[in-house]
Amino acid sequence: MASAQGLRYASIGHYIPTDSTIHRLDPRAKLLSAGLIVIAMVLATGQLIHLALLAAVLLMAALARIPWRFLFAPLRPLLPVFAVLALFQFLFAGAPNVAGNGTISLTLPPIVLRLVIALTSLVRLVNLVLLVTLLTSTTSSSGLSSAIELLLRPLNAIGLPGHELALVGSIALRFMPIFGETLESIMLAQRARGVSLEPRSRWKLLDNVRTMGNLVVPLFVDLFRRVDELSLAMQARCYQGGRGRTRLNQPTYRPKDYLVVTLAALLLFAVLAAQRGGIA
Repeated sequence: MASAQGLRYASIGHYIPTDSTIHRLDPRAKLLSAGLIVIAMVLATGQLIHLALLAAVLLMAALARIPWRFLFAPLRPLLPVFAVLALFQFLFAGAPNVAGNGTISLTLPPIVLRLVIALTSLVRLVNLVLLVTLLTSTTSSSGLSSAIELLLRPLNAIGLPGHELALVGSIALRFMPIFGETLESIMLAQRARGVSLEPRSRWKLLDNVRTMGNLVVPLFVDLFRRVDELSLAMQARCYQGGRGRTRLNQPTYRPKDYLVVTLAALLLFAVLAAQRGGIA
């Protein structure tokens, strides 16, 4: 894996085997549960609800025994993006009553309400990043691709390529280490040519954009070359999708898998009920 500074904190997609209860869950159950929780995060608007969802994600990370530095590592390079989005929310937020319900939205000054809206959006983004990091840290790439393929298998009945869609996700996950190695080699080559790639503060967005311009073009050229080689290799091996494919170990749901999916569904219903009940 690359040690380039730009990917030092990219822990999304890194499987961390700690042999916890969450690791031993069926990948389909984890994927379904994560999808239900994501829906809850997107639909929730109350501040207390988002804080409760954050606490739930942190509790799951503690049960999975994921080190905190790996869990929070993807947030560090995203801080400038989060800051810009929070600023836009603060400046261009809609009606103040979207920040809460009941007496809360009537007693706070408008500037405080806009600040609350910005912080709520920020917590929602943090929750989404932490949940994705938790999912990829507790599930291997092969497990995720198998889960996606099995969950999309019913699409084959209506003519949609479920296996091919799962293959795209699997290849994307497996290409992440290759992406990092390619980026590091390009950075070393550009430095050898005298191109300045000195690290700058992450808050200097314009300077970082100019620096990235010297990396993006050769990076995409190399990635397109690899994609072309991969497609030729698949054609040479007469790849025909998932037709006729068998599995040595057939995944089966266990009681704890049903329990996890049920708890995620109950969490979603609880969030919807809290929204209707006017909980801020």
